[in-house]
Amino acid sequence: MLGGVSVSADNKDTYAIKKYTENVQFQKDGTAQITVDMTYVFDADMHGVYFQQGLGEQVKQVGPVHAAVNDTAIQPYKGGDTGLELQSYQDTDNDEKGVRFKLHRPVKDGETIRVTWQYTLSHLINAYKDVDELNWRVIGNNWDVPFEDMQLTVAFPQQPLTGMQTWQHGMSSTRGEWNAANGRWTFRQKDYPSQSPLELHMMMPQSVFNADAQVHRVNTDGRQKILQQEAQLKRQEQQRQRIVQTIEWILISLTALCLIFAAWLWMRTRPFVAFVRNENRVYDVPDDLAPAIVGERLSERWMPIERSLSATYMDLIARHYVTVEDDPKGKAKDRQFKLVKNPTELADFEQQALQILFRETLTIGVTRSSRKLELSEKESRRYRKQVRIYRQQLKQASQITWLNLKEILSLKKGVKFGWYLLIAIFLGQIVLLGIDERVLTAMQVYGTLAGVVLAVFVIFWCQRFLEYDYTQTGLPHALAWHQYANMLDQIGRMSEREIEEVVLWDRLLAYAVILDEGKTVAKELEKLDLQPIDAAPVNELLVAFALIGPYQIRVHTAVASTSSGSNMSFGSGGTSGGFGGSSGGGAF
Repeated sequence: MLGGVSVSADNKDTYAIKKYTENVQFQKDGTAQITVDMTYVFDADMHGVYFQQGLGEQVKQVGPVHAAVNDTAIQPYKGGDTGLELQSYQDTDNDEKGVRFKLHRPVKDGETIRVTWQYTLSHLINAYKDVDELNWRVIGNNWDVPFEDMQLTVAFPQQPLTGMQTWQHGMSSTRGEWNAANGRWTFRQKDYPSQSPLELHMMMPQSVFNADAQVHRVNTDGRQKILQQEAQLKRQEQQRQRIVQTIEWILISLTALCLIFAAWLWMRTRPFVAFVRNENRVYDVPDDLAPAIVGERLSERWMPIERSLSATYMDLIARHYVTVEDDPKGKAKDRQFKLVKNPTELADFEQQALQILFRETLTIGVTRSSRKLELSEKESRRYRKQVRIYRQQLKQASQITWLNLKEILSLKKGVKFGWYLLIAIFLGQIVLLGIDERVLTAMQVYGTLAGVVLAVFVIFWCQRFLEYDYTQTGLPHALAWHQYANMLDQIGRMSEREIEEVVLWDRLLAYAVILDEGKTVAKELEKLDLQPIDAAPVNELLVAFALIGPYQIRVHTAVASTSSGSNMSFGSGGTSGGFGGSSGGGAF
């Protein structure tokens, strides 16, 4: 086979083969005169090119080898940087010997050259007692770059030549043509891929060559052996094609099911979209509930602990259980938190939150300096236990959820299964294309991939809204809090009249934190003119937010929450066996 392998693996990116033309002319004496004409385009300076011919066990290279560059003959190599050097090789991958023609001839970046090789092979023909056979990989495995235009011709000395049977093996869907009148087989293909062998198998009458021709003589009958071999290969190919087609139809069916599921999911989640895009605003707190309980009822999973704790602290400050004041023992910017009201009337989870903050018995007057919020290793271990208690108490206080958790879980399981199925379909399609793209029609391939892309888009789009499936009882509450969050998000752009409509300014930041609008609201509150209202508690809350906002609680420690996903804490084709598999070529 005529194919190639680069001396350097990197060289394949520095040249291209624009045209490859091979003419094989058999003679009556059994030899084959081979002419290969190649057009190279180089993208880097190189030392030359090479061409190698696999010989199998019986084939021989006989006579002189000629090479020419742009129709100028190249002399035998005698050292230096120019000349034609002949080398023998043993290819372990294809288990065959061969001959390599190495043409030393420097080329420049951007240069185009036409190289012509001429050589003769003998003993290509297997001469059985009843028929002759040619079994040859005309194109070998070892071409590292594709051919932009390839043309092959194999001609015999007898015209017309009847009684010839030809088979072709390889990955190419292009089939060669046999012309009995001219005794010639031709093959042509654009963009022939690299490392893609093409094997030509022929059975011909014994009248083609002389009785004393240079052939490989086999003292047995060959016709039935050859026909049985090709019949077996045909059966294997048909079976493989049936398997590939069956798998493809399975993938198409699965794609159709995914599209049906995606359409159902889209219809199921359409109401969620209207909910999420609701731009109405509510200026009063929708429910008289602690911020942490609101977050618990709105959350599919437990609210991140840093947000829940921060909102609880903001609320306790707003309700005058805790004050933020200058630290008499600290620096000018240091603050301290002080318990100023008996906490026994608070909910259990709120008392537990205070215990986490002050880390000692909760008596009026107890303080914690902002300088001492960071947890020690010993305090971190204790903190984990306190967080578990806080979560349990908060869940008990919340009692109910506004979410349709059963339906959400069912939908999410379906979406997860859909993702796995889509990935399996996509990978299966790629594997099938790698096995043999000839078996698959363009409609099958592009239809499947287009269906996968569409299903991916719909499922991804729907997945964004799965957390908004509320119960019939919970939907009015959730919508009201959603509209309250809209107000918080727009607070910096509200008119003076709208600002005056806002109720409970002192608790506003606590609800902003639990609705994940804390940073936005804190930033805008610093800009607003709050003269019409009592700004004192708001200013105190802004100081507290800077010290124990969710971000500060998360980053100032490295204690992993025991029941949350967030890290936070408090404080800081077949072959008939033809020779030539190692053939190839390249540049060096």
